[in-house]
Amino acid sequence: QGPTGPAERGVSVEDTTTITVLSVGFQGSRNRERLLDLEAQLQTWLDGQPAGDRWMRIGGPRLLGYNGPDTPRAKRWWELQVPVAWIPAADHDLEDDGDSPATDA
Repeated sequence: QGPTGPAERGVSVEDTTTITVLSVGFQGSRNRERLLDLEAQLQTWLDGQPAGDRWMRIGGPRLLGYNGPDTPRAKRWWELQVPVAWIPAADHDLEDDGDSPATDA
């Protein structure tokens, strides 16, 4: 959607590799407690999958914000994501332990 490299006001645009994520969206304020709770909800979903081939977490969380500068705090929209991969049952020993806490980014 545009060139990579330095952009305005100290922003740098970078290309990254494609990933698959499990995510939850929320509206309103963000704080560490809320992010940790939402991250736990995602982990609960992952832990609740039946045995066999399944989605497994492969890294730490990231927070995306979809807000303009004039968006009121109560109307701000966020998405908390954790990267996942489809892992065959035979490879479950490759699972990330998921101990990376969400940060108030």
